Amino acid sequence: MTPDRPGLALLLEDSPHNRAACALLEGDCQARGIYCEIYTLSAALAEGADGLLAALTPREALHAILCTLPHSHPIPPEKDMGAHPIDTPEGRTALLEAVCAAARWEN
Repeated sequence: MTPDRPGLALLLEDSPHNRAACALLEGDCQARGIYCEIYTLSAALAEGADGLLAALTPREALHAILCTLPHSHPIPPEKDMGAHPIDTPEGRTALLEAVCAAARWEN
């Protein structure tokens, strides 16, 4: 990972649907030069989202975080990507544009 490109962290519940959407998102990120870390947690481990978020939010290389798991750890507003749907091309495009904007990066 180089610091001169945007970074995205994604935290999702593990499911076949989410794995398929993540595979598409990874390809979209690669095509646009965006670094992407994807974490899928089983429903039983979803409580671990707070610990993972605590480790991810201070990392300067991550400009954006999208977490669809229940959590109480605050995501800084400038990094919080809200609830962009990643299972549609339009949703992934909107997410990646928001990631680039958060990083102040043009591609």
